[in-house]
Amino acid sequence: MTLHRPRTLPTAAAAAALVVGLTACSGSTTPSASSSPAAATAATTEQSEPHDTTDALTWDTAAETAVVLDGDTAQVDGDSVEVDGSTVTVTAPGTYRLSGSLTDGQVVVDSAADGVVRLVLDSVDLASSTSAPLVVTEADEVIVVLPEGSSSTLTDAVTYVYPDAETDEPNAALFSTANLTIGGDGALTVTGRSNDAIAAKDGLVILGGTITVDALDDGIRGKDYLVVAGGTLAVTAGGDGLKADNADDAALGYVRLTGGTLDVTAGVDGIDAATDVTVTGGELTVAADDDGIHADVELAISAGSVAVTRSSEGLEAAQMAISGGDISVVASDDGVNVAGGATDAATDQAADAPADTAGDGDAHAADEMPEGPPTDRPTDATRPARPEGATDGTMPERGSGGGPGGGGDSAVGDYHLTISGGTLLIDAGGDGLDSNGTVDMTGGSVVVQGPTNNGNGAIDVNGTFTISGGTLVAVGSAGMAEKPDDSSTQGVVAFALDTQPAGSVVTVVDADGNEVVTLEAAKELGSVVVSSPEVTAGEDYTASIDGSEVGTTTATGS
Repeated sequence: MTLHRPRTLPTAAAAAALVVGLTACSGSTTPSASSSPAAATAATTEQSEPHDTTDALTWDTAAETAVVLDGDTAQVDGDSVEVDGSTVTVTAPGTYRLSGSLTDGQVVVDSAADGVVRLVLDSVDLASSTSAPLVVTEADEVIVVLPEGSSSTLTDAVTYVYPDAETDEPNAALFSTANLTIGGDGALTVTGRSNDAIAAKDGLVILGGTITVDALDDGIRGKDYLVVAGGTLAVTAGGDGLKADNADDAALGYVRLTGGTLDVTAGVDGIDAATDVTVTGGELTVAADDDGIHADVELAISAGSVAVTRSSEGLEAAQMAISGGDISVVASDDGVNVAGGATDAATDQAADAPADTAGDGDAHAADEMPEGPPTDRPTDATRPARPEGATDGTMPERGSGGGPGGGGDSAVGDYHLTISGGTLLIDAGGDGLDSNGTVDMTGGSVVVQGPTNNGNGAIDVNGTFTISGGTLVAVGSAGMAEKPDDSSTQGVVAFALDTQPAGSVVTVVDADGNEVVTLEAAKELGSVVVSSPEVTAGEDYTASIDGSEVGTTTATGS
């Protein structure tokens, strides 16, 4: 049996930082790494459904109203469109085909009647030096259609001119106060030079199109929800890449990915949700200065591919459920962090650091950009002494003293990570798998290339960590090393070693010499934890580094 990393990793460095080959005994089986999208039910059952987009891209072309933009004015063939200089206002439901350009103007939708306003952007170029070029002030629902072969651009002002000091909207190049849908097979480039690029105060659904976004702050924001079901999105944002920020209603404030190809580069979080993030399809690549994906409540991944190529913390949520998909994470701090937000993240760092290297105790405010993991964490030159019981190559048991395998005296919160399927590859400078509560693994494949400093561990769980299925391989430093609980029904072997160099090939075999796992370490390591269906509790297993035996231990489990 061989477990493979995802088809591709974004960079050669990322590929080198993760698993090269993971092999187990022939003739054995492993739980399926795939899952249906229904596995994300835990998160979606509490979510309000997005607005209906069934007929969004179907209409009677004979009933279109043509609007030809011409520099600083427009010509209209039909009713319900008012032209006042370079301001074009749509006042009623219907389908409007826009073409041409406004060099310094605005298209406004101000429709009080019930019904859909559909804007077909037939290669338009809209720019404004004082505000947003495309604004929905009132409407039942608005659909922006990108026809096949078309290419449109929206560019807003660097500084908005508002009528009074109390007014702060619009605040995005494409701004809507109503539910907004974007779809089609054409291209759209949106530049938000003042704040956000695309923003809807209600819900936002993206069905298709080649959409390129560049924003000073957030790239694409749907206050109530943001759903990406298709299209090719390239988002560059100084703030969050994709965002839903309604924190007042537990059924809203979510981001849902069901399809499409997304490439997100963000100065803060790649994806940020006030409630949940669910991934049931699509291909997502994220490079972020803070979290790759952040959900205040729950993150659920059941299918698709997620590659976090740069982050402080890769995946972060109070509750996390991984039941499928191909996931890879590169993080300077924690790879997976199951905690309650900025406060708990700061607490984690303080708890991880040895007493003589703890920082000044200052935690970042919730709205500040993290500076990444502390630079004063110990290196091997100052690493703590190996805990007692590890001199024979085995790892001490979990216990309340905070040694390998135990969460120590750290508080156990109402935070839960469940892994039942999928493939998860982690390269972390801090903790690899970090839960301030519990971890329950029943399937899937997890490989952790953990930290080299001894203030962190490949595994860091404050509560219980039980494993009953799947394959887990975690390597990293030895100072804070942990392993799943002895109550686990699947066998676990753990080794604490002298520090081994990066590039070392780690092999674990059973008493008959059958290979259980082989892994090339991306970084130097001092601990190895393995659990798989091929590991039997009570049996002996031997670890080798580059062919030389370094320790034998007995597998734990119940």
